[in-house]
Amino acid sequence: MPDLRLYRVALVVTVILAAASLLALKTPPQVALSTQPTGFDGQAAMSALRTLAQDYPGRVAGTTADRRAAGWVAGQLAADDLTTHVDAFSATIAGRPVTLNDVWAVSGAGLQGAIVVLAPRDSPPLSTQGANDNASGTAALLELASVFAGAAHSHPLVFVSSDGDADGAIGARTFLDRHRSLPIFAVVALRRVAGRNVNALTVDGWSARPLLAPPWLWSLARAAGREGGQMNVPLPPVTSQILRLAVPSGGGSQAPFVAAGLPAIELSAPGPARPAVADTLESVSSETLTRTGRAAELLVSSLDGAPQLLQGSSSTVFFSRYRQLSGGVVTWILLVLMAPLAFVTVDLVARARRRPLPLSHAALRLALRAAPWLLTLMVVYLANLLTLLPGGFGGPVSPDAVVSHTPRYLRVLLILLFLALAYHYAMTIERRLARRYPADTQAVVAVTHLALLVVAVLAVPINPFSLALILPAALLWPLARSGSWARSRLPVWGGVLTVAVALVYFGEQLHLGWGVWWYFFLLLETRAIPVGALIVAVIFVASAALLGHELHSPLTAPQKERRRRHGDWHERRHRVEARADRSPAGEPAGRKTVRHEAVRRDMARDTAGR
Repeated sequence: MPDLRLYRVALVVTVILAAASLLALKTPPQVALSTQPTGFDGQAAMSALRTLAQDYPGRVAGTTADRRAAGWVAGQLAADDLTTHVDAFSATIAGRPVTLNDVWAVSGAGLQGAIVVLAPRDSPPLSTQGANDNASGTAALLELASVFAGAAHSHPLVFVSSDGDADGAIGARTFLDRHRSLPIFAVVALRRVAGRNVNALTVDGWSARPLLAPPWLWSLARAAGREGGQMNVPLPPVTSQILRLAVPSGGGSQAPFVAAGLPAIELSAPGPARPAVADTLESVSSETLTRTGRAAELLVSSLDGAPQLLQGSSSTVFFSRYRQLSGGVVTWILLVLMAPLAFVTVDLVARARRRPLPLSHAALRLALRAAPWLLTLMVVYLANLLTLLPGGFGGPVSPDAVVSHTPRYLRVLLILLFLALAYHYAMTIERRLARRYPADTQAVVAVTHLALLVVAVLAVPINPFSLALILPAALLWPLARSGSWARSRLPVWGGVLTVAVALVYFGEQLHLGWGVWWYFFLLLETRAIPVGALIVAVIFVASAALLGHELHSPLTAPQKERRRRHGDWHERRHRVEARADRSPAGEPAGRKTVRHEAVRRDMARDTAGR
């Protein structure tokens, strides 16, 4: 078993080094709030919201209502004397090609970076009026365009009414791709901003890459929400930020911009969750729309007066509005905390080689544990490449997309059935090989710890923040001991529970509930998760299964050794008696009895000696 003295010494040293790394905490730059009075007219915005909900209901992307709404929005922007454009583009939604339209207008000019204010125009499928999602955001966008069109500002302002964002920020991503030459300074997105009985403003700065909105923008959004909208704006704790970096899965209209390294954030005041058919005018509030609109106006005005040299999106995390830690330092801390596992693993392998123990037998058992999972992944990828599975477009799936909320249980059931059959067959082979190539428990412990260390090394080039998911295993596995469930399997599976905790967290944060498993299956199916990351995850799970199985036993170590020796003695006796039964040709009849008596005397002396 792992040397606990070595483990404790290494753990103390690494904790000291990790704590010392916190000296790298810095104060993030702060952007002062604008002192300009807000001119957002909540009643005018509410009038635009009613027009969109009543005159253009069911604005599902690609429908006639969606196209008519695009024309109406373009007319409203042009009425404010803004230079207005309509970008038509093609997309595939729910397996069918559609034509979508991004409407955008520019206020002001100059060489400084543009501030983009964006709101999705379309509503989710099955929606009737789409009042809060997202007639409210579009109405706020139009009122902000009207306010800033008549006011002086330093940065050019770009107002974008995007299309297809209910299916995964399609319009926002297309606008960014088509206008790469546009010098964007910051992005403010608006979605679901008029929920009833809302006293808090939600801020979203995540993306589908290990990048977050910069700390200064989170802090500025919080201050604007409190000052301009008189609303509380909770900021994410550092644990949530690290989890988002470890498993990038951001949706929302800000996500493509954050992934491109731009400062972007989305404001929303959604209210209670409602099905799309119930998102009517009765679900929205003029008061909430006014407060959120004023917070957005104050945020844009503050950005307009901010200095140019500000950090874009990065992997920097913040502990408060006054302290931040760079992504490089966070990575260093995670690597340092993996050091106890490295020391213990080197010691385990060295002791196994000195005995010597055949590590190859234990490695063979680990490979058999991982084989069914790897075979299942190959089948899923093959079916995806042959277009047997719908939606195989090879890109990130937004948690806001409709397909993320509609699990295909039959498809998953068939894949699980295949996995169960493959696993049963692999275990049958393992039992056979275990008799021919027995693996000592110490060798299995050494190999599984070595596999966990290899997983950590392979995870670094893929996404170093994913070390946070295996860190509990690295700290708990050396404590596992042979024996009862509490001594053996509890520490092993306790290290794997981080994955389950992450699923529960994302189910809540992405508003997917228990269907979060389906969303991550979609990421697997569509090859959005790198193949290397999946192989690393399979090795991790297979190592946990093998280690927990090998260590779990109600017997103590001396009892297990006595039982093993007792079984070896009986097996040797049966072999000797079998040889004694084979009589050579012409042997006298009484010679066989003499040989059996000799075998029994030898076994009796052996038993007395033991």
